[in-house]
Amino acid sequence: MRKPESAIVASIMRYLSTLPDAYYRKTHGNQFSGRGWPDIELVYQGRFYGLEVKTDKGRATPLQLWRLEKIRAAGGVGEVVTSVEQVKNLIERTGGALGGHSQGR
Repeated sequence: MRKPESAIVASIMRYLSTLPDAYYRKTHGNQFSGRGWPDIELVYQGRFYGLEVKTDKGRATPLQLWRLEKIRAAGGVGEVVTSVEQVKNLIERTGGALGGHSQGR
């Protein structure tokens, strides 16, 4: 049985809580914030990450992909992710050191 997107988001949020000095939040698209923003926004070690969470079979919409590209164009990291492991690899690949305890969100 595959995990629903909400369970993947929860797992990633739990992982992010273990990163020292990580600032992150789950975004909720609504009439005030607009549509297509990444599910999770993270600032870690001076780098901004926009994480669009999908299931293995899920696909990002054109608007979501456009927003991720805008994040990359601005110098951030914008990616579609499907697991905690993928997030860990992304942070390692982009220069973040892993481990420790969070001091807040």
